[in-house]
Amino acid sequence: MSGNDDLLNSLQQAVLDNLQNEQFGVNQLSQIAGLSRSHLHRKLKKLKSQSISQFIREVRLQEAHKLLQKNTITISEIAYKVGFGSTSYFHKCFHEYYGYSPSEAKKYLNKETFKQTIEKKKSISFNNQTLKIVKIIGVLATLFFVGYLMINHFSKNEVLAINEKSIAVLPFKNISGDEENQFFADGLVEGILNRLATLKEFKVISRTSSEIYKHNTTKTIPTIASELGVSYILEGSVQRHEKKTRITVQLIDATHDDHVWIKSFDRELSDIFDVQSEVALQIASGLNETLSEEQTLEIKRNQTENLEAYKLYQLGRFYWGKRLKKDYATAIDYFHKAIEEDSNYATAYAGLGDTYFLKTWTSSTKEEIIENRKKAEYYALKAIELDPNLLEAHTVLATLYFYIDWEWEKANHAFTKAFEIGANYSTLHHRYSEYLSCIGEHKKARLHINKALELDPLSYIVREVSAKLYLNRGQFHEAIEESKIAGDLNKDHMRPPLYQFWGHYMLKNNELALESLKELRNVIKNNTTDEALNSIFKTAGRDGLMEWCIDNIYNKYFKIKSLAFWGENEKVMNELEEFYNSGGRLADVPYWYSPNNLKSHPKFITLMKKMNLPYNTDSLP
Repeated sequence: MSGNDDLLNSLQQAVLDNLQNEQFGVNQLSQIAGLSRSHLHRKLKKLKSQSISQFIREVRLQEAHKLLQKNTITISEIAYKVGFGSTSYFHKCFHEYYGYSPSEAKKYLNKETFKQTIEKKKSISFNNQTLKIVKIIGVLATLFFVGYLMINHFSKNEVLAINEKSIAVLPFKNISGDEENQFFADGLVEGILNRLATLKEFKVISRTSSEIYKHNTTKTIPTIASELGVSYILEGSVQRHEKKTRITVQLIDATHDDHVWIKSFDRELSDIFDVQSEVALQIASGLNETLSEEQTLEIKRNQTENLEAYKLYQLGRFYWGKRLKKDYATAIDYFHKAIEEDSNYATAYAGLGDTYFLKTWTSSTKEEIIENRKKAEYYALKAIELDPNLLEAHTVLATLYFYIDWEWEKANHAFTKAFEIGANYSTLHHRYSEYLSCIGEHKKARLHINKALELDPLSYIVREVSAKLYLNRGQFHEAIEESKIAGDLNKDHMRPPLYQFWGHYMLKNNELALESLKELRNVIKNNTTDEALNSIFKTAGRDGLMEWCIDNIYNKYFKIKSLAFWGENEKVMNELEEFYNSGGRLADVPYWYSPNNLKSHPKFITLMKKMNLPYNTDSLP
């Protein structure tokens, strides 16, 4: 074996020894090799035409392929085991490297077998010159077809066994021509989703993500299913006339693009809740799920029997989901109107509780924060009084206890109770991930935010939180990619371009930092021109851009966090102390990333004690 082979083998083994460590990268591998980064880079370019990071990624992906072949754990678990903190980023890298998705990995032993399969298909379609060749092709085609059937059989019975009970309910088509009927159709979808979510064995994609496809007219069902990471799709249509409605639904096996069943319901409007139950039970039957009597009763249970209350609640949820200050008052108004229609509507009380929690983020005084926090707890407890197993209400309480009160044990107890009730709620996972990061459980936090992404892959808020967790761990490449997706999902929020600016600033991608700052300027509606920003960059470089950012963003909290990325520790602590004393929300301060070791600052340690957090350097970025 040559010296070059020895080097490659030792490098590969070093990556394998650190496979699950997502922080293991170029610097660590260079140190193990005993070579400078530039020397190792030149070596790998010469031997494999790869950069160091490409070599590391290749080893990770090849190990992932082996685990996928074994088919014993989920794709998300495999991504974590081979050092990918983001499941979506793992999917992207895997497809770029192999040419097919992780879910298809069972079909191909490696990249070469995939290429051979493609070439075989091409040769079969063009080789028809002689009878002998035709016969050979016939034999090959027969063998290929038999092989395909075998792969298809094993795929259906083994590969999908992990996630075969995963489903997305697409927005139902409104074919009545009445815009008001769209809220009725949306409410029908929400009701079916909520009933399916009670089944812990099912993975149910949140409506936030499936809503993206409301106006889609081009994507196929298999494509949509692949993007959402599910095996089954439910789609339907609603036609309403006076007090009667026709609802047509069809369950589709998206992996094979095949209908499992299709059914129509001609009912009175007052029967809408029964239809939701019937559809959910029919889906469970179609997915070969045997339900207990308790599960069946839970699916059939209605939060309200009042159609008007249900419609008003849906409107409240719509404005709640926008996550904008101006919409919270509208959401609260609709939730109150729903309660006026049905005073025992527990879910509407939970909606009020969560909206008042979100209002603490936009509160300008300590007194206002306290008032909104009290209302949030009051309505959450009222919801639990009416329905002790209402997951949304328990999630609100857990969030209040750690975000506002810093009662970490109390919050942990509330989260534990919520997870005992159910785990098909993306908001529960994404808020728990932030709680875990605050107490230093960063790996566990990433697992839960990834779970939230599985349940709601196209949710702005889940993507934004995922990007924030990456930022605070110093994983700037991943943070930038995640915040780009968040920005595409919601162009009205300042956080995605701000996160991208911070990421590019820390990576010294100066030109990209400038472009991100221009995008941020547009979102916050600042009048600074491109020419002025270009001039600042030309004369003062990236630090000049950071200074502009600090001077021009209106959010005090983000100003202080920008100072932290700038490395101005004394200014950061002075500002944080003032912010804390004025009742400001400290949110993710415990796990901020700082280039100049802010966490060792005596004032920071004191602040952590005020937040009832033990100071532990091992848990810090």
